[in-house]
Amino acid sequence: MLSAIAIGPAQAAVISVTKEGSTVSSSKENVIKSTVISSAERKTDSKTAAVTKNDTAKESRRGKEAPATVPRELGPAVRVLIGSRAGAFPLSSPAGIRVFDETHTYRKELKKPVSVTVSLSGGQVAINGKKMGHVAYIEPAVSSLDDSRAAVNVNGTWYRGRLVVSVVGSSMRLVNEVPMEHYIYGVVPKEAVPTWPAEALKAQAVAARTYAMYTMAAAKGDSYDLEPTVAHQVYGGKGAEFAATTAAVDATRGIVMTYGGAPIQALFHADGGGYTEDSVHVWGGHEPYLKGVKDYAHNSDTSAWTVRLTRAQLESKLRAAGKDVGTLKEIKLSPLRKRPMNESDRGVSGRIKSAVFVGSKRTLTISGDSLMKLLGLKSTLFDFYVNIRPPATADSFKKPKAYHRFKKANDIVFIRGYGWGHGLGMSQWGAAAMAQKAGNAKEYYKTILGHYYAGITFDKQY
Repeated sequence: MLSAIAIGPAQAAVISVTKEGSTVSSSKENVIKSTVISSAERKTDSKTAAVTKNDTAKESRRGKEAPATVPRELGPAVRVLIGSRAGAFPLSSPAGIRVFDETHTYRKELKKPVSVTVSLSGGQVAINGKKMGHVAYIEPAVSSLDDSRAAVNVNGTWYRGRLVVSVVGSSMRLVNEVPMEHYIYGVVPKEAVPTWPAEALKAQAVAARTYAMYTMAAAKGDSYDLEPTVAHQVYGGKGAEFAATTAAVDATRGIVMTYGGAPIQALFHADGGGYTEDSVHVWGGHEPYLKGVKDYAHNSDTSAWTVRLTRAQLESKLRAAGKDVGTLKEIKLSPLRKRPMNESDRGVSGRIKSAVFVGSKRTLTISGDSLMKLLGLKSTLFDFYVNIRPPATADSFKKPKAYHRFKKANDIVFIRGYGWGHGLGMSQWGAAAMAQKAGNAKEYYKTILGHYYAGITFDKQY
C-alpha cells in the first residue's frame, strides 16, 4: 500500500432532486382544461386527460423520489474507483434498484430481485437500453444504505452502497460510493490477516480509516477519492468481509489519528524489517509523525530474505534496465549495520537511498528504489555480499565490513534484505507481533499506533 471530496454526513445522506417533471406535466394539464371541445370530443379527451394525469403522477414521483440515506454514524461517503468498461456489463441487487440521472433526478425503479445491463448508447449511460445522460447513479431500492440488502453486484463482485457510472471518452468509469465504515469493512481483510489478534486488526482499521480521510481531503474536485489497489489501499468490497475484521472496524467506529487537528497520512506497509524509516529519506517530504522506530515483525516470508545472483546475472539486469556499466568492479555503499544508522547513502533504518556502481565502462549512481525494481526485491533495506554468506540479521554487527568488490568472472553475489514495502508508518506484521505479545490488553491498538506514528492523538469524528 502507498498512500475525495470529503463529503459531510448531511451531503452523503441526501442528494438534491429536481421537480421539473411535475412542472411540465402541470402545464400540459392546464392546456387540456382550457380547450373547448364537443361532447364527442370530450369523451375521447377525458381518456386522454386521465392518461395525462397518470403520467403527471408518474413524473411527480420520479422527481420526488429520494436516494437512500446514509446514517451519520457510518461516516462520510467515500468514492472508490472500481475501474472502467468500454462494453456493456451486468449489474444486480437483491433489493431491486433505483436509478437517478445526471441531475440526480429519479428515473426508474426495478423491483427485486433484478439484474440489468449497463451500457454506452450515443455517448450516454444506458440502463437496459434507456439513456440516462452522461452520469447515472444506481443504488439498491432501500431507504437506508445501512440496510443489509444495500449492495450491488458488478461483474460478480459485491459492493455496498451505490454505483456511479459516468462517461469518460469512449468508456464508462465505475465508482463505488460507499459509507466510510462500510468501505473500511472491505479494506481491513485485504490489508491484514483476519486471524491476527483483535488489537492488530483494530490498529489496521484506524490506520485505514485515517488514510482514507486524509486522501479524501486531498482529492477535492476529483471524480473519485481512492483506488482499490496498493496505489492507495486494497479494497475488496462486501465479498471480502470477515466477521473478525468487521468487529475490529465496529469497535473503532469513527476513530482517526490526527496531528495538529487534521487526519494524518497514515501510511503503512507489510513488514518494517526490524526498523521503519523517516519520511524524508523515502519520498523527500517531512512528516513529523512518520519517524523511523524499532519494528517487531518476525514473519518468515517478509522479515528477512535472500537473493542469489552471479556477477554476470547482476550485470545483465543492469543492462536490461538501461544502466549498463560494463564489467562490475565495485559497489560503493555503506555496509548495513545495527540501526538506527547515520550515513549519507542510507536512511535511519538502513534503507538504501543510493549506491554507486563502478564498472569497466562507466560509474553510475542508482537510487535504492530503482535497484529494488530492477532486481525484483521486496524493499530497499538490503546489502550486497560478494563471495560471502550474508549475516542472519541486519543488526548482527555494529561495525560490519563491506563485501562489495568483485574479483573474478564467477563471483557470487548474495543480496540479503529485510522487510516488505516502503517502510513508512505502521508495519502490519509488526503490529501483529506487538498485539500477540500484549495478549488481551485493553485498547492496545492505541499503543501500537502510537509506536509507529509519533505524536498523534485519537479523535472520534462521528
